[in-house]
Amino acid sequence: MDDIRVIRDPKVARLLADRTRCRILALLRLGEFSASDLARALGLTTQAISYHLRLLEKAGLVRVVRTETKRNLVEKYYRAVAKRFVVSYLVAEDPQAAEKVRELLREAAEGFRVLGYEVDKEKGAEILREYMVLRAKALEEVLARKRGELPRGTWLLLEFLALLRLSSDPKFKEFLEKARKVIRESG
Repeated sequence: MDDIRVIRDPKVARLLADRTRCRILALLRLGEFSASDLARALGLTTQAISYHLRLLEKAGLVRVVRTETKRNLVEKYYRAVAKRFVVSYLVAEDPQAAEKVRELLREAAEGFRVLGYEVDKEKGAEILREYMVLRAKALEEVLARKRGELPRGTWLLLEFLALLRLSSDPKFKEFLEKARKVIRESG
């Protein structure tokens, strides 16, 4: 299993827009599960889980690690191919993925209001998109320096190093000024 897999293919990244597939991947990062195990854990049918597993396997995000035969049935056990998946900043700039990304970010932008900020939904989504691109690019630059397997619990370190890169980027400083103008705390 890889520590981190950077997803550069927009088609593969779009698979991660589905909550069920994200939940399946989260479980498969923890251990091996069969379709029926996942179905029980997620409260879905085995057929629905099998459909999602086929898509994830075809995209190279999960793999079969073993099979078991139980009463004339062959059951496959799956595992995620990486401990963490990072969607490349290039995906957000892909025209085919752009609308799906914007749709997800519009939904996420609703969180501003819930957290006590007054933000136009469209402007909030655009701020989130810009941040996502800048952050992902910085993270990829940090990962390009990787020389071996990362120890457990390194995600905080990766985020910190990406933030250090961002803090010295003039584009990020411009972005922060723009974000401050768009995001206002409500009284």
